[in-house]
Amino acid sequence: MSILEIGNRLRDATQRAARGARVSDLLSQAELTEDAVRDWARKYPGDPWLPLDGAKVVHLYRLMATQNAITRMRSAYVWLVAHYARQPYTIWAGRDVASIDARQRR
Repeated sequence: MSILEIGNRLRDATQRAARGARVSDLLSQAELTEDAVRDWARKYPGDPWLPLDGAKVVHLYRLMATQNAITRMRSAYVWLVAHYARQPYTIWAGRDVASIDARQRR
């Protein structure tokens, strides 16, 4: 999957999630796209699109908000921090994780 296709899939899935699409329809697409982001990062670790796309993966999982999606969100965030800790998009993704943590504490 090219970096452009990754971006397009993330945009489409995020729009569908925001409109209330069934998580079961989105989760496998999100997982495949997350795998593609990680694969691209192994091949092209300096690609400037990767921090943004990694943060978008975290955001997409947060929108789904099922237990499985939250588990995947945390894993994606750990990966993002490990590879792009100093990027502004990583901070943005951290806010998504914090919002789920706050919701679960209530």
